[in-house]
Amino acid sequence: MLNRTLLPCLALLSCFFVPPSASAYTWPDPQTDVLEAIYYQQNGYGGRRFGTFVRTCDEGANLGPGRTNSAEWVRTAYHDMATADVEAGTGGIDASIGFETLRPENVGFAAFSASLLKLMMGQTNIDSKQPFDDTLSALDNNIATQFLDNNTQNALAFGPNETTQSDFCIFSSDGGALMRKLPVAPS
Repeated sequence: MLNRTLLPCLALLSCFFVPPSASAYTWPDPQTDVLEAIYYQQNGYGGRRFGTFVRTCDEGANLGPGRTNSAEWVRTAYHDMATADVEAGTGGIDASIGFETLRPENVGFAAFSASLLKLMMGQTNIDSKQPFDDTLSALDNNIATQFLDNNTQNALAFGPNETTQSDFCIFSSDGGALMRKLPVAPS
């Protein structure tokens, strides 16, 4: 009988002792306000201009034709973040991928440096680029239609090395159901 009266009393009493972390957002909150300013205030007074470096696919002049600025940033940010070691305080999305080259997680720079040396010593095929579909500067569904028609030039879908066919694995993961839906709506 004691339990039946004690439990409602404890439940009512616990309502008065709600921890501060459970309270609602209260403005101003300096940490949240800075993040919101970076995200939303791109132009005008107090604009952070965080997204000014992002360009469309056909504006890759500073990287060379055929390269995509936004994809380069996303790829670099992902690989920089993926090597984070929170306990050691190294890595993370802090541009450490270009500076912490002695860490075993960032061996790509050392491996690339060796390739760069070979390249400088007489490699002649330095411009062997391969596009993924026949449109370079438009966002369309050609990668899906060409994959389904089995006439793609995407080496990541049907390349000579099965271990590098990441697009094929992704496109076929659901039996190709999503890829069959993409050609229906080109925009």
